[in-house]
Amino acid sequence: MTERDALQYALPNARVLYVSAIGATTTSPMRGFVEAIEAGGGAALAVLARDLTALRLYAACSLSYEGVAYELVEHRLTGE
Repeated sequence: MTERDALQYALPNARVLYVSAIGATTTSPMRGFVEAIEAGGGAALAVLARDLTALRLYAACSLSYEGVAYELVEHRLTGE
C-alpha cells in the first residue's frame, strides 16, 4: 500500500489535493521520444502508461472538485 493509499484509507472523507512539479525547463533533449510517442498515437501512450505504472513511476487518479472552495492568497516578498 502506498502512502497515498494509506492516507485515503485512514481518512476516507478527507479532501485531498495532489500537486506535482518537475524541474524540466525544456523538452529539447526528449524531442525524439516525444515525436515517437506522438507518431504511435493512442496505442503508444497506453503502452507507455502501462509500463510506467508497472514501474510505479506513474499514477493516474481522477478526483472530484465538487463542493471544493479555495481562496487565492498572494504574499509579496520584500528584498529583506
